[in-house]
Amino acid sequence: MQNGTDRSAAAARLIERIVAADERLDARAFVEVLTPAASFAFAGNPPVVGRDAVRGAVENLFANLAALEHTIHASWESEAMLVYEAEVAYTFRSGANLRVPYVNVLRLDGESVADYRIYLDPSTLNAILAGGAAG
Repeated sequence: MQNGTDRSAAAARLIERIVAADERLDARAFVEVLTPAASFAFAGNPPVVGRDAVRGAVENLFANLAALEHTIHASWESEAMLVYEAEVAYTFRSGANLRVPYVNVLRLDGESVADYRIYLDPSTLNAILAGGAAG
């Protein structure tokens, strides 16, 4: 069992790995933090299960992006869960930009993520992906 300081350091490292993979638009690195049978749900979409399925879903989003930038505001962790509040700035290949607050809830299996949920309002994101107005 990790003490609070060790757990906080491990949580910070995990967030750093996730954000770094996102900001490189690197779906392969993104799924490295997941267990082989991990579940991943983005913005109210049904979850996808397994690293290959998650990688495919993340690659589909990344294909529309020129850049991502995150600002982490706060995080909370327990032995089996990590939650963090943040903001993400999307730069789309179309030239559109969007800044959205979000919360990630990660259920952990050791130091890997078994269940990954991203909570954000997808309305403007979906409009941009469908060819709507830029933010």
